Amino acid sequence: MLLLRWNHDQARRVAACIDNVEVLDLPVDGDNNMAQSIDRILDKIASEDAVPYIIAEIPTNPI
Repeated sequence: MLLLRWNHDQARRVAACIDNVEVLDLPVDGDNNMAQSIDRILDKIASEDAVPYIIAEIPTNPI
């Protein structure tokens, strides 16, 4: 498994072209904590003996 995080459309188009690739969304909005969300996702990936690859889209002007 490969974890990709661009915008939803880009990540899903790339994942559709590669075997054994899955897009997982990181819960970071609202009351979610980005560091805790990444820890949970990495724990899930580790339990599947997979290799994570994280690309984060960071807004330049969050409101």
